[in-house]
Amino acid sequence: MKGRMMATPVVAIHCPHCRKAITVPTEYLGQSLRCKSCNKVFAAQQEATAKAVVGKPVAKKPAPAKVVVDKPKTVPAPVAAKPVVAKAVVVSKPPPPPTGPESYAQRMAKQQRTSTKLFLGIALIAIVAIAAGLLVFKDQIFARLLPTATQPVSSKPAVAVVAGDTPLLKQGEVVDKTEGDLTQLPPPDKRNKRNLARIPAPYPGRALLIGVRNYLYLNPLNPGYRAERSFLGDPLGILSLRRNLITEMSFPRDQVLVLSDIDDLKPVSPTKETIEATVAEFCSTCKPPDRMVLVLAVHAAWLDGKVCLVPVDGELPADGAKPDAERDAKLAKKMITLPWLFEKLAACKARQKVVILDIAQIDPEAGIIRNAPGALDEAMLTEIKKLPEGVQVWLPCQAKQYSMGLSSSGQSGTAFLDTLNQLSTLSVDRNWKLIESLPALKTGTLPLLLLEPAVAQDTAKYAKAKGYDQTPLLLGKEAVYTGSTEPVPGPVTLKIVNPTEALVTGQEIALVLKESGIENDLARRLIPSSFPPLLQSAFKKYQPDYAKPSELEEKLSQWPLRGVTLKAIKVIDRSLKTFKMRFAEEKDENAFKKKIEKEQESPAYVLAELTDLLEEMKKLDEKRDQEKSPRWQAHFDYTQARLLAQMAHVQEYSFVLGNKLRKDTPKLKDKANHNGWMIVPQRKLEQKETRTFDAERQKLLTKIIKEHPSTPWEVLAKREQATILGLALQETYLEEYKK
Repeated sequence: MKGRMMATPVVAIHCPHCRKAITVPTEYLGQSLRCKSCNKVFAAQQEATAKAVVGKPVAKKPAPAKVVVDKPKTVPAPVAAKPVVAKAVVVSKPPPPPTGPESYAQRMAKQQRTSTKLFLGIALIAIVAIAAGLLVFKDQIFARLLPTATQPVSSKPAVAVVAGDTPLLKQGEVVDKTEGDLTQLPPPDKRNKRNLARIPAPYPGRALLIGVRNYLYLNPLNPGYRAERSFLGDPLGILSLRRNLITEMSFPRDQVLVLSDIDDLKPVSPTKETIEATVAEFCSTCKPPDRMVLVLAVHAAWLDGKVCLVPVDGELPADGAKPDAERDAKLAKKMITLPWLFEKLAACKARQKVVILDIAQIDPEAGIIRNAPGALDEAMLTEIKKLPEGVQVWLPCQAKQYSMGLSSSGQSGTAFLDTLNQLSTLSVDRNWKLIESLPALKTGTLPLLLLEPAVAQDTAKYAKAKGYDQTPLLLGKEAVYTGSTEPVPGPVTLKIVNPTEALVTGQEIALVLKESGIENDLARRLIPSSFPPLLQSAFKKYQPDYAKPSELEEKLSQWPLRGVTLKAIKVIDRSLKTFKMRFAEEKDENAFKKKIEKEQESPAYVLAELTDLLEEMKKLDEKRDQEKSPRWQAHFDYTQARLLAQMAHVQEYSFVLGNKLRKDTPKLKDKANHNGWMIVPQRKLEQKETRTFDAERQKLLTKIIKEHPSTPWEVLAKREQATILGLALQETYLEEYKK
């Protein structure tokens, strides 16, 4: 047959994945091939309708698709004109047969679903980013909504004014005596559309809002506040009130100032000296046409026969302490007393003087981490009622009541301030209608104060629905205004009073806090703005002997005391995230008990790890003289005290699980408002062993206070001494569980 073409038998099949037509030699049937079109592997099977073609050259008609073959087991003899056949790659082991071919339409639909998911993901990220931007820059954004057409530019903004802000009136400009008398309110169609408020700007109002959240040695205000549940990021409610005064009531921006450790513009340490200096300046610079608002969201206590407003570093007698006049007089000297405040208010020239005292705060759902003053005392209310003429005091509650703030509510501040903030949003029609027709509005009374009846009603209604008694109280009367042509006051300024010596910087304090590892400990977390002024002269020997944390990590083998300290911090931090503190009610009591029994396994493992670590630290305690850095000696002692506290905490937690939840499963008393329980702090320690841990902890803390005076460690040790270790069960509403 020399000179004649030798035909190769081929067969036409289809790729089961992409349905491309393929021609392959019959000898490859039953083997695994890889499709050149879709690159997928499949088992070559002769189709029912396919017929092998023998002797017919296919060189002039290329195959529809190609499949590459690496090394077939048998190779046909060479021929003069070999037909073009599909090439294939032989796979050693054929894969499992496909479950079914995927059509082109199916693949397109799958790609479309993937694209849709990608688009939705990007859109969600964009929405979250925008929301975060609004949250961070909310005050600046809202401030820009004020009318600016006639605003003169101030070349030197005051200390408390945000960069770029401009006052609505020039300092020294004469205000007509009728300014603020709203006898001719502009109709809606004539109102400046850039102004959210119904009150024409500028309104002659001034406000100083003071709040202390992170008390050093007392219970924090709004202790159950959860930032993830609050869009406004305002645990005291004063930031929301600042925004409302500016955007809803047309107070000039440079006439509203916040003094607080949690201010989102300029946080400062609210010490007695700074509060008194700022209040004195504020009262003395008010002019007769002004409506003045002073807000104090603070602890208040009865000490040395006086009502005392507590600054950030104020202390109170221990709970259950015996009367001691000398001790109380000493503590009262570190407070802002009500007689001093009333003296400044009496001398203030403002037309209307309103003081909002949000005191006697409590969150029954969060428990008490440190000492707190308690309910509004009868003696305190009696003294508050002795207010100067022309001064009005707005209290959140009556005698023997609390200013309630509930963790489950998601409110900004207490129920009282949150209600006030909601109702003072006058751009909402229903709120504006509450005061629109009142004669007092048109004759000059502060619009905020006209909301008092509605605030009292709504606050009392809310508290009653939650099972508590609370009714706000307004004391005093507005003074008679006779008119004035005195100039507009300058901006409200912040008067920070510090020692003249060099101070420890916020960055240095922040590094100490980071090294101490308390940023994840909700009971101990602090920010630099909560610290009182600390002298650099006392801190000089505590400077770090390394330039950056990586250098510290590299040399831990040379510093065993530091190594075990950092190890203990990591273990404590990990154990804080181990325990479940919130439990929903279940209908099946046996199933509930089984869940609690499962939870009881964790404390045993954690306590064993903490015990081993304590033994390791005590062994190194004998070699503490080898550590030359007083900074790390202080860190070592403070961490050991925290370790003892955590051991007591774990023991108390295990006791609550076993005795309060599993052994004697509780029943909800208030099912209308609660659907579960939280484990919250309490002063009493239930077990003898935990009381032993606490006694050892107190000795260590006393040692730190003595050896490291006027340093951040003295503050941390005193704060730790005041921290309560006991645990109790408290009913609450768990938003993560449906009722």
